[in-house]
Amino acid sequence: MSADSQQKLADDLMSARYEIQYIGQRIQDLVDLRKQLSHRQKRINEAEYEQILNSPTMMHFYSDYKEANEYSVQLGREVHAKSTKINHNFNRATEEQQLEIYDLQEKWVKAAIVSAEKRLNFLQQYPFVYQDKQAVKGHIIAAQVNMETALKGLNQIKANKRGQ
Repeated sequence: MSADSQQKLADDLMSARYEIQYIGQRIQDLVDLRKQLSHRQKRINEAEYEQILNSPTMMHFYSDYKEANEYSVQLGREVHAKSTKINHNFNRATEEQQLEIYDLQEKWVKAAIVSAEKRLNFLQQYPFVYQDKQAVKGHIIAAQVNMETALKGLNQIKANKRGQ
């Protein structure tokens, strides 16, 4: 590896280090919001809960968080495919492959965070759009899965960095 390539890789890794710290904080903020919404869901009185009708604005936000989730899933599949090509051994990958995987992993983590944010914000903005208390709970669980996906991706990035 040339000196310039080594320096670029070192610079990219240092930048990724700060990005990882920021992403970790965003995930923690989402965990806090999820807990708040989960506590609210537990206090819903089934007898008094009434589902509201869908509005065009609400449908726009619904489509928006669904698209964000699909994008996150797509990126996760791409990360898995790239990792499979190198037999899940990051250290054996070429520098170009490593940078490509880092880039995909970072995009995947960010997309999972955005998906969780959009899902939780939707619930916060439209708390009565769900059929019942269980539907609200299912929505919260889906956001939790998005956050766990982000953490999984973040842990993969950290593991790959340690292998360097």
